[in-house]
This record gives sequence, C-alpha cells and structure tokens, in this order.
Amino acid sequence: MPIFFEAFFFGIDDMIQALPNLATVHIISTLYHHPADSRAQEFEHVRRWGDISPAFNLCLLPSGTSWERLPTSNVWLPDESATEWFIKEVFGSTSLPTAYLAALEGLCGKERIKKLRAFYGPDALDGVNHGANQ
Repeated sequence: MPIFFEAFFFGIDDMIQALPNLATVHIISTLYHHPADSRAQEFEHVRRWGDISPAFNLCLLPSGTSWERLPTSNVWLPDESATEWFIKEVFGSTSLPTAYLAALEGLCGKERIKKLRAFYGPDALDGVNHGANQ
C-alpha cells in the first residue's frame, strides 16, 4: 500500500478518538489499485480502530472488503469475498487471540476445521496464539 494511504489510514485513528460513538466507516477510493495483500494491512487497521473505540463495529475499505466486529468479542471478520484469506490468516497467525479460532469454528463448523487442519497439516492451527484472550 503506498505511503500516502498508510498515512491516511493512520490518520483515521484521531478521527475515531474524536468521535467515540462512531460505529461505521466507509472509505471510498478510486485512485489506487488495491492488491490482494492489502487485506492484511486493512485487517491490522480495523483491529486497531476497534481497540480505540468499542462503538466502532463496521468498516468498508477501498479494497471492497467489508469488516464487521462480532458483538460478543473483539473479533473482526471480513465479508465472504475474503473468507479463504481469513482462514489462511487465522491458521498462519502467531499473534491473533484465541477468539479468532473460536470465530473460525463458528463460521466453518468443527468438522470443517478438522478437514482444513488435515488439508493444511496437523500443526496448521498451532500458530494461533492460544494464550491470548480477547
């Protein structure tokens, strides 16, 4: 993601702090092509924004991905267009809280998680930070 967009996204931190009841952000941009790897950066941003404001729970970003925070946890889920990416992100993460694995099980079901673990390998979920809470 170009430096300008990174600076813009970090600038939203101040806006969210200034508007503590802000629940939704929709950012539209037609000036920048958004590669698939921008999802990881967007995921970092929405999680940070959610940490800044408990009221913030829905975000549509320039990649076209919509992010929503689950009401019972501090877990952010992408829309269906990013489901495969999200599964790989959770499986490969060493820093995401355990709540993300629980959310993935809720989305896919325990049987599908078993199949995915078999597909990705028996240690596929070992990267998830099982000691973290959130």
